[in-house]
Amino acid sequence: MYQVTAHAVRHQKTIEVTISGYLADSCHTARIKDIYPGGNRMYFVDPGFAQVFLEETSRSGVRFCLFVLVPWSAAVRL
Repeated sequence: MYQVTAHAVRHQKTIEVTISGYLADSCHTARIKDIYPGGNRMYFVDPGFAQVFLEETSRSGVRFCLFVLVPWSAAVRL
């Protein structure tokens, strides 16, 4: 992924995180895989900050891929 940016806004106890970037081509996909706190991730000691984990994959079996940067964005509440 290229030019990844993340913006976080906190309102009381909720943090809204918006992540954006460009996928390498139209055969790539990305998703938010996990979050901390509130997801499946566990630590023995709290790291003291929120985390968002991304997963980028390449779709197999696609006949045609456009070799241009593809805009991508996602948002999550923590």
